[in-house]
Amino acid sequence: MEKKPKWNTNLFEHYYNREITKEDRLRIKERVLDSLANFYHSDIFARIRDIEPVSWKPIEQFQSFKIDDYTIGLKIDFAIDIDGNLEIHDWKTGKEDESNIEQLICYALYGEQKWGYNLDNITLKLFYLNDNRIEEYKVSPEQKSEVIDNIIKNCQTMQSLLADPDNNIANKDNFPMIENLNVCKWCFFQEICYGGSVE
Repeated sequence: MEKKPKWNTNLFEHYYNREITKEDRLRIKERVLDSLANFYHSDIFARIRDIEPVSWKPIEQFQSFKIDDYTIGLKIDFAIDIDGNLEIHDWKTGKEDESNIEQLICYALYGEQKWGYNLDNITLKLFYLNDNRIEEYKVSPEQKSEVIDNIIKNCQTMQSLLADPDNNIANKDNFPMIENLNVCKWCFFQEICYGGSVE
């Protein structure tokens, strides 16, 4: 575990000694089983099984593309070419969130830049597994511009916090700890900040 942390993920609740009630365990179990059943019986999975893997794009790999001088990293759940059109799929087990759309638009930008598709030929499909609901999107030029502007602005903000932006070096003193520890209770990085579990 300690030698290869990238390939081994701790179970948060066990690692930080968080109590899980029997009711919570049952609720989570049902949610997982429902999500798996919804995916297995979905029209999307049926289509995937019927299409030759040669049409699939590389998936579940860390990929990157450039916006200005910034490298943007991503990992696409599933993408497929159908008659010269690109479908990008993303599975969600959580609730609907506006950031999900921005994430998918980033995937479309990757498809445009790295795989050479015209934005008009890219369809985005967001599958909310727990709700058994699929949302389909096309990216408008306005949405594309807005997401690119947001990415550049966010990258510039992060760079402004670095002690040495050219060498990507940060100074811990520039990132003071927050006082409200309730915010940290479910953070995966609390051990780094506090040397242990935040109670």
